[in-house]
Amino acid sequence: SIVRTILGGLKGDYRLFRFTLTARDETLTARLTADIGSGLRTPDVIGRSLERSRAFETAGSVEISTDGLSCREIAQEIAARIGRESAGRPAAQEGERDEQIQRADQEFR
Repeated sequence: SIVRTILGGLKGDYRLFRFTLTARDETLTARLTADIGSGLRTPDVIGRSLERSRAFETAGSVEISTDGLSCREIAQEIAARIGRESAGRPAAQEGERDEQIQRADQEFR
């Protein structure tokens, strides 16, 4: 899985934060339509993306609605949540990292 690949490549101590960014169908369609108009995507992306968005599992992650937010506002929300979540929390050690990889792999199957 993608998560397993990313986590497997991390070295040293780190803290793992998992976020799922969501958007209403209307928001997603508007964003993708803008990309299509700019030549960044092809029209078939809308159907695929809407279908994929319904299949996302959010278990084990913090869900953030991106409706009405700019990229900067979304980044600020993530940074604020990381700041609140990490207060006083130690970085993951080797054994914890292996457990996190296994949990992520199981959750995203």
